Amino acid sequence: MSNVVREALFLPGDHAPGRFALLRRPAGEMRGAFLYIHPFAEEMNRSRRMMAMAAEAFAHAGWAVLQIDLTGAGDSGGSSADAGWQCWQDDVSAGYAWLGDYLGVVPHLWGLRAGCLLAESWLRQTDSAASTLYWQPVLSGRQHLSQFLMLKAAGAMGGDGSAKAVMGPLRERLATGETVEIAGYSVGAELARGLESVSLENGGRRHGRTVVVEAVSGEPKLTPASAEARARWLAGDAAVIWEVVGGAPFWLTQEVTLAPAMTTRSLALIGAWDQ
Repeated sequence: MSNVVREALFLPGDHAPGRFALLRRPAGEMRGAFLYIHPFAEEMNRSRRMMAMAAEAFAHAGWAVLQIDLTGAGDSGGSSADAGWQCWQDDVSAGYAWLGDYLGVVPHLWGLRAGCLLAESWLRQTDSAASTLYWQPVLSGRQHLSQFLMLKAAGAMGGDGSAKAVMGPLRERLATGETVEIAGYSVGAELARGLESVSLENGGRRHGRTVVVEAVSGEPKLTPASAEARARWLAGDAAVIWEVVGGAPFWLTQEVTLAPAMTTRSLALIGAWDQ
């Protein structure tokens, strides 16, 4: 008999059939619970295998994990045109409340890439003291949006074109409230504004614990940007542990790649969270 219980469900939402979620929990004693918040656009799909394996490992280690598909993503109701930053924050609220009520615990948050920005935005809006586990966090929402818009720019550029010439009109359209189509995804103005408004570069919250784990293919060493962000968090008295391990960038590669060291190190670093 497996020592992990798996439950698939739909939480109520504005778009049928609702918000899809998958819960993995230990069959025996539970140490705590995480609400997992996935990345933006194609990074969500590319990371599914790794995150499923990580959630399974967490459950085997005594931690429950609820993976929720945000509105317009994955198996949840709606299309990408229905997605919005506030809508996604409502998704986080729904998942967090359900998980806490169902298991009788105060959940932690676990974000990957832009999911870390959404988690941080939600925490600041709700003034929650929940602890957070951030994997390979996007440090700047504005920069992340620019990189996504570059996909459109790259496709529209001619032989003598420039990315800047294409990016300007795209941002103007978003600024006037239009929705733009990029790589099969609809990005609305409200979603763009919300994403751009969040940054992890200049420090984090003073309450609640944060563990950040990043993976690099070469020598396990923080990038200059991550090192600067970590220094600002620590200077602001944030309770943060920020580490780097070896591993493949599974959120970027089209083929399935893994970074199991992220799971192993994370479980070690959150070992005291149930005390």
